[in-house]
Amino acid sequence: MRYRQQIKLTNAWIKRYAQSIGAPLQQKNNAFIAPSTMPAIFWQCFPNPPLHNCVVIHGSQQFIYSKPLVSGMVLDCELTLVKRKKLDTYTFFVFELTCKYNNCICVVSTITLKQVGVSTEVKSNK
Repeated sequence: MRYRQQIKLTNAWIKRYAQSIGAPLQQKNNAFIAPSTMPAIFWQCFPNPPLHNCVVIHGSQQFIYSKPLVSGMVLDCELTLVKRKKLDTYTFFVFELTCKYNNCICVVSTITLKQVGVSTEVKSNK
């Protein structure tokens, strides 16, 4: 399953996120540089994101950057379910988020989530 969404980075959003995690706010040419973990919250920008009504536990995350994310960018992002594995009462989901700016990949993020309970449905948003 693939989900696509444009995400606009603003000074205010980057500042709020940096403050919420206690990260220093960095600037370059009057634009704020997003903290490296900020893509972990981008799934919230997708309409009806997968697992949005489920109880999930964050497992792991990885970010691979080719360039920093800065305010003013409008990113073309794609969220893809790459793996789903059932183990006892848990279901593990691995998602990959790819964000491009001007058709160039800026960041690829991989996140593993663990869903607790019996439902293992991931909504389709095609």
